[in-house]
Amino acid sequence: MRFFGSFRCHVVFADLFDDLGAGEAGMAAAGRLFEDLGDVRYDVCLFWDFLNYLSATDLREFGRALRKHLHSGSRAHAFAAFTTVSDLTGLRFELRDETRIRILSERGPTPHRHTNKVIGRVLWPLSVSRAVLLEHNRQELLLAAGPG
Repeated sequence: MRFFGSFRCHVVFADLFDDLGAGEAGMAAAGRLFEDLGDVRYDVCLFWDFLNYLSATDLREFGRALRKHLHSGSRAHAFAAFTTVSDLTGLRFELRDETRIRILSERGPTPHRHTNKVIGRVLWPLSVSRAVLLEHNRQELLLAAGPG
């Protein structure tokens, strides 16, 4: 929160465990995160590793709900699995400043392993514009919306 205070912007925070409740039953409601937002359109979405905690079905529902809140200039950031065979552990992220992210190990539900191809397909009109391979079976993704 401290980081965003230095910018003139409207920030909406949605925490998977606070807003939906911990556990698989709460995660099934991911598409409902947008119910009360009206016609808000996002310029930037920071998903961190949120998408990894949704099943394939819930990820598709989340993508459908998000779609109406995107425009042709929307961008997003996410961490995804590099492969579906390697383990993926839970992490917590803290934005320190414009160039640094603090990453902490977190216990919780076991993440799903969605690759960048799956994420790009279900979050249309967002598609992966850049991907960087990281340690521990992770990729960092930059997604961009096209005309939708």
